[in-house]
Amino acid sequence: MVLKVAIDNQIFLRQKFGGVSRYYCELAKALTLKEEMLIEICSGIYINDHLRMSDLVSGNLYIPGKLERLGFHKIFDKMSNRLANSQLNNFKPDIIHETFFSKKDLWNSKAVRVLTVFDLTRELIQNDSSKISRLGFALNRAHAVICISDSTKNDLLRVFDVDPDKVSVIHLGVNEIFKHSLFNKISRKQNRLLFVGQRQGYKNFENFIKAFAKSSYLTDSFKIEIFGGGKFSNNENCLLENLGLLNKVIKTDGDDLYLSEAYRTATALIYPSLHEGFGLPLVEAMASGCPIISSDNRALTEVAGNAAAYFDGTSIDAIKHSLEANLDSQENLKKLSELGFIRSKLFSWEKCADETALVYGSLMDKT
Repeated sequence: MVLKVAIDNQIFLRQKFGGVSRYYCELAKALTLKEEMLIEICSGIYINDHLRMSDLVSGNLYIPGKLERLGFHKIFDKMSNRLANSQLNNFKPDIIHETFFSKKDLWNSKAVRVLTVFDLTRELIQNDSSKISRLGFALNRAHAVICISDSTKNDLLRVFDVDPDKVSVIHLGVNEIFKHSLFNKISRKQNRLLFVGQRQGYKNFENFIKAFAKSSYLTDSFKIEIFGGGKFSNNENCLLENLGLLNKVIKTDGDDLYLSEAYRTATALIYPSLHEGFGLPLVEAMASGCPIISSDNRALTEVAGNAAAYFDGTSIDAIKHSLEANLDSQENLKKLSELGFIRSKLFSWEKCADETALVYGSLMDKT
């Protein structure tokens, strides 16, 4: 029996790029290799670049740019849902893997539902009542829930009344371009600290920058590369100027090939986030042989284990001291690089797909 799984459109209309949409693309790509499974991404209209650059969709409409800036987001949302519903009706899936937390059931289908929860940042930090409510409705619809870390599962069960028996923990994987980079090409390390992704709020970029600025050793020895996360805001530019760091910070963007090279050539990845569901850049860095210096929140220690040096992200002085101590020791950096490369082998999209397929199969066994 071939199991038919539809991945819905929601995240691909809301996210141009990012970890969540990357997860669904990587998962779908790995699942399509299984003979017993037929996967279709019912994307309707989408703006997502991960999906656009894959070979996972055909006959769907890609629109560049952020639609909400044009003032037509709700219109395109309805159009996308209609197209996705048409695809679902033609595909007739056994399972629909919902990619976002909709308050109402969008799909005219009796297929069982699977939901992946990445983190509970909005619920635990931002206390956004409307988003908490939406997630609650999506959880009630779901026949199975996947959490990407034990940390996220513990948070979920603490905040929501969810049957623990229907919650599984499945770690994310890492793209092959990062896994092979260490032994395909030896790149010379540069005196450069790498920061990857969003910077606002709990991502704790401001504490990291202030810690860096307080140390004459760090400012004399290193520059900082900020990869992704959008353009600097006016507040960020003012912060960098006030700290005297405008000539110390390099803003870059690019594809995975560029990012893999950035990991290879950086002295270390600095990851000061105060709350995460997983922290995919940690695995990418480990696979690339890039040492990690990170905050010590639960999800990040779960992922990186003994392959990172940790600090208290709420303390600027603690960040400063950790950076100075570890970056001034070639022995420490070499050890972190070696431990990280070993630990990265625990994470793969093939393993993620295998474990997800078991969740799908268990639902069919119960019907």
